[in-house]
Formats: sequence, C-alpha cells, structure tokens
Amino acid sequence: MIHGTADVEYPLARARAEYDAAEAPKLFMTIEGGNHSEDYRVGPKAVAADTAALAFFDFALKDRDEARDSLVRTAGVDADLG
Repeated sequence: MIHGTADVEYPLARARAEYDAAEAPKLFMTIEGGNHSEDYRVGPKAVAADTAALAFFDFALKDRDEARDSLVRTAGVDADLG
C-alpha cells in the first residue's frame, strides 16, 4: 500500500484498514506530502516510491534481508512492514 499524506481522495483510515486486513508479506509505504497518484509518476517522490517498492519486492519475494534495510532507509518514505 502506498499512501501520500496529502491524498484527499483516499483517506488514511481507509488505506490503513485495507493494509491491516491484508496478509503478509505486506508494506504500508507513507510518502510525506504525496498526493493520490501524480507524485508517483515523475519527480523525487516517484523515485522514492520506486526505490522502496523494489526493495520490498527483493525482500519479500527473493528473501534478501539486506533489501529490508535498504527499504527502511529510503529517503522520503516511512515504511511499515507486516
């Protein structure tokens, strides 16, 4: 789940509830100042989201523990792994 703190179309409570209901492995990625979708196509927020998402896939699908560390250190992203 990717959620921007400036997203007015998809409330945080709804996103959190859907994340909580999902089975692991899962990731709740919060992008500070991110909107609903435009910020994730181009620009620094898109790079941060891409970097964190790829690290999550490396961790969750390829069992690469070092990818977890990379994920939680991604600038501009607050990551909650479930």
